[in-house]
Amino acid sequence: MTPHDEHHERLIDAILAGDASPADRAEFDRLMRDNADFRAEFELARKIDDSIARWSDPPAAAPIASIAPKPARRALLAIAAALALVGAAAVIAWQAGLLPGGAGGAGGGGGSGGGGSNGGVVSPYARLNAEQIYRDAQAARFIPEWRCETDAEFVKAVQGKTGRAALLPLTTPGIEIVGWKYSDATKPAISSSSMWLFVRTSAGPAVVIVDRLDKDQRAGGLATGGSPDFHAFRREINGLVLYEITPEPAPSVIDHFVVPPSPDDT
Repeated sequence: MTPHDEHHERLIDAILAGDASPADRAEFDRLMRDNADFRAEFELARKIDDSIARWSDPPAAAPIASIAPKPARRALLAIAAALALVGAAAVIAWQAGLLPGGAGGAGGGGGSGGGGSNGGVVSPYARLNAEQIYRDAQAARFIPEWRCETDAEFVKAVQGKTGRAALLPLTTPGIEIVGWKYSDATKPAISSSSMWLFVRTSAGPAVVIVDRLDKDQRAGGLATGGSPDFHAFRREINGLVLYEITPEPAPSVIDHFVVPPSPDDT
């Protein structure tokens, strides 16, 4: 393990244990925003800690650091990394038609799983529908992975992820921007790069999915899941698509998004 890796691991340990310093928190927010490898490492470490916590059935107040000792997590991370390599190889082989049902195998050109503009290659992960997205956010208690402290940071985050600019002003009346959750590649909403925004309104919490419009069009939109308890309201803005997922009968967030002025306009 390199000093760089050890530093990342120490930082993740501090965040999960809840004893990160302000400097650690600032560095963590920067890495979560800019470093995809670090995001994946943190997400895996968090899932391992959550799993260990469930297996050991600890008291409700037990700190995560006492539930998942660092040596145990390191061993599990090593195992998970090896399994990930095996899984990636299997997906590649499946797509190449080397496994039964693959895109290039016998009968791979048609059937219910083939077709489409991707040449018959189907993602191994099913996309979440609106109900699943909201319940996933509920399970996470609408706790974000990072927050934008200014409107400029909000615009930079959206533009950096999608290549398009949009802004939900932090001072929007009746709306509290809780923060962002990074998309889990194994549980895509529209695509694996969809952004999840947690918002609180006077009516309760909502989730806004932000992605590129062209990706939404290729995916065929966001499925609702068929539950009458959840609604998905859609809006297009500046080459982006916004889905507000809420139990409420009308949207209260997406109509407040605006296209920010470009630097040339100011």
